Amino acid sequence: MRPPLSLLALALSLAGCAAVPTLPDGRAAFVAMNAMVGDWVAPSKEGPTYLTYRRVANGSALIEEMRGHELGPQQAPLMVSVYHMDGNVLAMTHFCGQGNQPRMHAVELVAGRMRFAEFATTNLASADASRMVRVEFAWTDADHFTQVWTTRIAGSEVPWSFAFQRMPTPTQPIGHLGMKR
Repeated sequence: MRPPLSLLALALSLAGCAAVPTLPDGRAAFVAMNAMVGDWVAPSKEGPTYLTYRRVANGSALIEEMRGHELGPQQAPLMVSVYHMDGNVLAMTHFCGQGNQPRMHAVELVAGRMRFAEFATTNLASADASRMVRVEFAWTDADHFTQVWTTRIAGSEVPWSFAFQRMPTPTQPIGHLGMKR
């Protein structure tokens, strides 16, 4: 005897629901990210990497601008990421120096840590083209965090890690960062 069609449809719909991941509510994390507004530096032996965070669009988006050591903190950014809410999910679009735009959702939000994972990428030359697929944040305190970007290149994933510290405001000394005004 065959099961009624309605039972089969119910079983298939429940099986489909189990495969769809539930994303965490990102509203509190987005509000907390607003504390990052300002300038940051990640010193390294190759030279510092700079980040600037700015609130835009009446507070509905947070822009992250990344500049490499070869350009300095006042030059045009190499990469820009825009963090925003998509309903109750924290989302991000990364405008990459490679010319593509990975779109990511926050898939993990726990105290002191946040992880975004790619769900789509626009402007890829091919399905296996190099792109950012993940970014993770880990905060030590209000003035220090680590950011790890993961790039997929030829099927392999390569992490890029940066240990950022908040740059002093213009009224604070900056000698401890080894920088000149």
